[in-house]
Amino acid sequence: MVGSGGVGKSALTLQFMYDEFVEDYEPTKADSYRKKVVLDGEEVQIDILDTAGQEDYAAIRDNYFRSGEGFLCVFSITEQESFAATADFREQILRVKEDENVPFLLVGNKSDLEDKRQVSIEEAKSRAEQWNVNYVETSAKTRANVDKVFFDLMREIRARKMEDTRRSRLKQTEIPFALWKCRFSAKDANWSNIEIEFTKDLDCGIAEMLKASYAFINIIQPNEESGVRGQS
Repeated sequence: MVGSGGVGKSALTLQFMYDEFVEDYEPTKADSYRKKVVLDGEEVQIDILDTAGQEDYAAIRDNYFRSGEGFLCVFSITEQESFAATADFREQILRVKEDENVPFLLVGNKSDLEDKRQVSIEEAKSRAEQWNVNYVETSAKTRANVDKVFFDLMREIRARKMEDTRRSRLKQTEIPFALWKCRFSAKDANWSNIEIEFTKDLDCGIAEMLKASYAFINIIQPNEESGVRGQS
C-alpha cells in the first residue's frame, strides 16, 4: 500500500482485514498484515504492508518496494495533491523494481465523498491508461470495491508468477535444444569450417562450453573417419 498520508491506506487495509471502518487511525510505523483468502477457488495467503509515511525515508522505502510483489497506489478523490503524488510513487517503484509490468493498481479512495471530488474519473482513468494499469474507485467507509482491489491485485501477482515460471521453463529447454542443434549441424558439416549458431538467450558461459565441446568433436571426428578407412 503506497500513497500520500491521509488518503485512507490504513482504513482500506483494516476494512479488508477485519470488516471495520476506522476513520481516525494514524499509524506511526509500518504495519504488516497476513490473511488467508480463497482466490478463484484456491486458498492463498496475502501479506499486506501499510507503509504509513515511511516513503519519506529513501532507504526504508526502497527496501519495501524491492520486496513487494504488487502495489496498490492510493490517492483521495477529494485531494488533487494526493493524485499528483501517485506519479512520484509510480516512478520510485519502477526505479527500484526495474520493471514497468510490475503488478500495480491505481486506487481512488473516498468515493463516498462525491460532493468533495477534486479528481475526475476521466482524469484518473487517463493516467491509468497511460501507465497501462487498472483504475478502481473505493470507499473504506462503505466498503465499496475494497475486496475488489485486493483480489484484482492478487490475480495480477499470480498471473505474473505463472508467466515468470513459464519463461524459466522455456529458457531451460533452450539449452538442450542448442546442444542438439549443434550436434546435428556438426554431423554433416565440413569439419575444417564448422559454424555454430546459438540461441540468443543462452548464457555466455554455456555458449563457451558448447564451443569447447565442438572443438573436441572436431578433433575426434577425423580420427574416427580415418580409422574406418583403415579397416576397409
